[in-house]
Amino acid sequence: MTRKIDTGTSDLLAELDEGVMTLTLNRPEARNAMSEAMNHALAQQLAWAELEPSVKCVVLTGAGKGFLCRRRRQGNGGARPRLLSRDG
Repeated sequence: MTRKIDTGTSDLLAELDEGVMTLTLNRPEARNAMSEAMNHALAQQLAWAELEPSVKCVVLTGAGKGFLCRRRRQGNGGARPRLLSRDG
């Protein structure tokens, strides 16, 4: 039986089903780039999962087409963002 878990933000969805905790990055309009709320909620959910005996594994996935990976630090050598997609 799937149990929805309240993460405190719509940026991160969570559910637990037969020992499998699925965390879904839920900002498809931004290619699931991390928001402050998502980062905080993800840290909380992973900490809870580590201590919760009913959680046997954690699956991290994203809503939509892909994930935009971008460095925010200055001096990154001109690195360009990379788009990671399920379609290759």
